[in-house]
Amino acid sequence: IKKYGGFYIGRYELTGTADNPTVQREKDVLISATTGAKNWYGLKDACNKIVNNDKVESIMIYGNQWDEVMDWLVDTEAKNSDEINVNSSSWGNYSDSSGYADIEGHGSLQQSGHSDVWSVNNIYDLAGNSWEWTQEARMRFNRVRRRR
Repeated sequence: IKKYGGFYIGRYELTGTADNPTVQREKDVLISATTGAKNWYGLKDACNKIVNNDKVESIMIYGNQWDEVMDWLVDTEAKNSDEINVNSSSWGNYSDSSGYADIEGHGSLQQSGHSDVWSVNNIYDLAGNSWEWTQEARMRFNRVRRRR
């Protein structure tokens, strides 16, 4: 963050393949069950392959960066604390999506950027659809998954 003056978060879920990952709209989401990136390590490696040059590099998000993004959503009044910390079914893809988020196809895995209703501050990858892995560890062998 210091080297690059901050960080960006991908607008869409991780797409493409484990060997050739992308972040694009209307593509199949790269998840362990369907892609050959068999676990957290495979997905982390895929994140690191998106871009890496002398001006920018891509990584799987750290837990504290995830928390900063969630705080930013509240600070910009895009979402309130309860929508972030308690229940994001009103703006994410869940089996029990509510309100505007209760659209056709909710509750099943959708392609990246499937619905503008499921985005906040123009980011589609924050609530529902699939678990969000971070680099945060929990105990010795477990990694923290985020699903708001």
